[in-house]
Amino acid sequence: IEREMLYNRERQLTPQQSSRLENIVQQKMLYRSADRRTPDPGIGAPIHTMEIVTPYGHATIQWDGRLRGMAGKIADIALGGP
Repeated sequence: IEREMLYNRERQLTPQQSSRLENIVQQKMLYRSADRRTPDPGIGAPIHTMEIVTPYGHATIQWDGRLRGMAGKIADIALGGP
């Protein structure tokens, strides 16, 4: 299986997504535990990394599977999830 990095740089957000994203990034709780990582997922498992840098704070999050909570909402918007 050939692996390839996929980027979502070209996709435009809808006005509703933009509004939701702006509301989420303004919440201080998002930045409180800045470096969050899932436990070691094991060899060969996919890992995602998201860095959030805004005037309100900075957070780096690594996860496998589906990310939940406020950071998960940001990932869903950015990656085109539900």
